[in-house]
Amino acid sequence: MLIALLSLRPIGGAEVLQLEPTVVIGYRSSWLGDDSRAHMSNHLEATALQEQDLVDFEDVTQRVPNLRTQRAHSGGLGDVLSARGLTNSPLFGSPSVVIAVDGVSLPNPVVAWDDWVAIERVEVARGSQGTRFGRNPYGALIEVFRKQPGNVLEGLVSLDGGEYARSGVKAWLMGPLIADQWWFRLGGRYLERDGYLDHALLGKRPDNLRHRTLEGALIWKPTDQLEVEWAGNWLDYHDGSPRDTSIFSDPWESTTSFQGHVRRDVDQGSMRVRYEGDVANLVSITALSRSELDYRQDLDYLPAPLNDTHVHGRVDYLSQDVRVESSDDSSAFQWQLGLHASHIDTEGSVRSDTLGLVNHDHYRIEEALTAFYGEWRWQWKEHVWLEAGWRLDHAKKRLHGRFDDEREDWHWQPKLGVQIELRESLSAYSTVTYAAKPGGFSGLATDPTLAEFEEERAFTLECGLRAACWDDAFSFNLTAFYSEIDGYQVERQLTPLDYVVLNAERVTTYGAELDVAIALTESLSLQGGFGYTHIRFDAFEDPATGESFDGKIPPYVPEWDAYLAIDYQHDSGFFARAEYACTGRTQFHESNVSLAEEESHGILSAQVGWRKEDWALTVYGENLTNERYFASRNLDTMSGASGEPRHFGVRATYAF
Repeated sequence: MLIALLSLRPIGGAEVLQLEPTVVIGYRSSWLGDDSRAHMSNHLEATALQEQDLVDFEDVTQRVPNLRTQRAHSGGLGDVLSARGLTNSPLFGSPSVVIAVDGVSLPNPVVAWDDWVAIERVEVARGSQGTRFGRNPYGALIEVFRKQPGNVLEGLVSLDGGEYARSGVKAWLMGPLIADQWWFRLGGRYLERDGYLDHALLGKRPDNLRHRTLEGALIWKPTDQLEVEWAGNWLDYHDGSPRDTSIFSDPWESTTSFQGHVRRDVDQGSMRVRYEGDVANLVSITALSRSELDYRQDLDYLPAPLNDTHVHGRVDYLSQDVRVESSDDSSAFQWQLGLHASHIDTEGSVRSDTLGLVNHDHYRIEEALTAFYGEWRWQWKEHVWLEAGWRLDHAKKRLHGRFDDEREDWHWQPKLGVQIELRESLSAYSTVTYAAKPGGFSGLATDPTLAEFEEERAFTLECGLRAACWDDAFSFNLTAFYSEIDGYQVERQLTPLDYVVLNAERVTTYGAELDVAIALTESLSLQGGFGYTHIRFDAFEDPATGESFDGKIPPYVPEWDAYLAIDYQHDSGFFARAEYACTGRTQFHESNVSLAEEESHGILSAQVGWRKEDWALTVYGENLTNERYFASRNLDTMSGASGEPRHFGVRATYAF
């Protein structure tokens, strides 16, 4: 069967209903096992990523309450991920939401690759996960897991076409080289389309794209206990202009004086070694990557050539992760210890030409990270589990540019938790954490007193209730949280020559999220979620003007978000799905002025199709109401990144 039916059963308790091959979006809050009695987790949705063609982290975050992606549509430059009010700054701050592929963490959202190919499942964990993962997931963790080959040859070919001259192909093949010893996986994706923006002067749609992706792996298992995997991927994005327009115009109308371009290349390789012992399991992951971005854009958004900006960036990333964990899943005492070491070398060059006045900035930031972490879990009584964790972080950063500087940060991050099984299908849980992300340097500061920013620290209390009722036909997870954040990092244009990260003295945030899944019949199901985040500056003053932002809403954090999907799967092979994803009012500047505010909006999408044995045909439509909105706004350039307009397409898939 090509596509798995929706599964509404939680990880814990009853068996998960699924047909292979299955890809899963799940939500969990701890690293331990698949038994809900052994960890604080909630798994509410199992869905076919192949059928819905979910290919990047934005596709995932719009289905997870209180986890949002604000995309600048500039090859990753300026993208912001927020989780319960914790964000990354667009350029210079460390990420609050960490993305990892097969255990390999990515240094920041700019390097995060799209166009996932052979994906088995995606797991999302909201809240700090630093006591169980190497690169510090200060606000949330998104883990992507590729499909693993077996002794049977498997493959997939998917053809995609639609409006705006969209055409694409995705394919993968995996299987044995030598049964029970050597396996391979090879896949790739190609996608091109015309742009979404109308440009009357240029006579073409300037934001066209062409994406090429190739990935592969070789797996060796010399013994029953030892497995080694070598994996790599290559991305080449050759796009037209960023999808930016003036906030004073229609989001899909461009008036720039030239087209511009976005070029992004990512090369990544890794080696993963896993040893399963009688007492403990060991995992070692070594990874090396290079990402390059070349970006050119007209930032005055006028027909006259007044402002030409050219950005070039490079990120080299080397990481080593080692984890040791208990191997006896049946034991009342579970544990994990880990070590993470990484080096990030970021180089940026910005050249701007404004009315013939040329300004050229160049910077380089080196970051060395080391972390020791661990979690313990103990079944104290029959229905009570206790959890404790810790993390010790060391970050050393060096700035090279207009001036040189360096800084070091040490952080001790503890975590305590408890889960109580109130009855067989109902559990309550609570965690308290103290987490931090390091300070650093703003590479585009001309004043050395403005270049350095301090660490951000968050104390968080989380409580929740999870249930699976009526033979798991109804599942829900309700979580409430409260955080006090010191040194909240805000990135902005402070002066015409200084683009820097500032620290707000204190921010408070609280809210809740609800995930629900309902099996109405064997063929019809509902999934939904709602998230609310109340976040305010308690103490924050503009160092340039003295203006107080107390009581204002920090940028990039929607007030609320919601998701609802209805899915129908008939025994004859017919299937249909409709989704509605809403994002509440969002501020894009700490002043909260109306020009930097995006009102609430919702996106309706649907698909219908038919599958027969190994074949599937899907007709889909995105943004069916043709909602006009900006995915992000930039008050400094008076521009916004427009969302996608309404478009339709068809996808044919063959899998074996």
